Amino acid sequence: MLRRALPARPEARRILLGTLFSAVGRGLTLPFLFIYLTDVRGLTDTRAGLVIGWFGAVTLALSPLAGTFIDRFGARRVVLPCLVIEAIGVGSLALVDSTASAFGVMTLIAVGSSAIWAGQNTILASLTDDGERQRVFGLNFALLNLGIGTGGLISGAVVDVARPVTFEVIYLLDAVSYLTPALILLTLPHVGRRPVAATGATAADRRTGGYLTVLRD
Repeated sequence: MLRRALPARPEARRILLGTLFSAVGRGLTLPFLFIYLTDVRGLTDTRAGLVIGWFGAVTLALSPLAGTFIDRFGARRVVLPCLVIEAIGVGSLALVDSTASAFGVMTLIAVGSSAIWAGQNTILASLTDDGERQRVFGLNFALLNLGIGTGGLISGAVVDVARPVTFEVIYLLDAVSYLTPALILLTLPHVGRRPVAATGATAADRRTGGYLTVLRD
């Protein structure tokens, strides 16, 4: 059954592999951020909640801009730097020692997160045909959940609030996990580039589309 769900193109399979690696890294840290900020770094519950809420707000605010950049420059040019920014951000969480530094690091992570998921889905869509796309995207979400669950199980058996180094290690591993899909994408130089307009397309044709078109649907 898994073999039938795999996409035909090897490039798409490698993108899915990158999704799995980054999801494992996300699972290592996702369940423990609040505990890390409060019990390890000494933030109050209120400040830790504000830091996490700030991350969500910044990501939400930047997402439409990320979509615009993906359309204009191509998913590759947006996703690659965002993966690097995300890696730097999650790795820097190991160095957080105050509320101000937590806000700064979570802002950096939000900048990276704002475009990664949309950009990777855009790349995956460009590598699959209509007949397999629904199946492949289902597999993509399954791998995401598998990776997060696996990472959570691993870190749950390792982290200890009495040993801050255990948390620092999982954040550094999370950073490495985001570099993995970046390296995979670098090995696929023709993937994720901006689509070329069809020959003979008029200026009006090229201007068609946008968020208003989506809202009208």
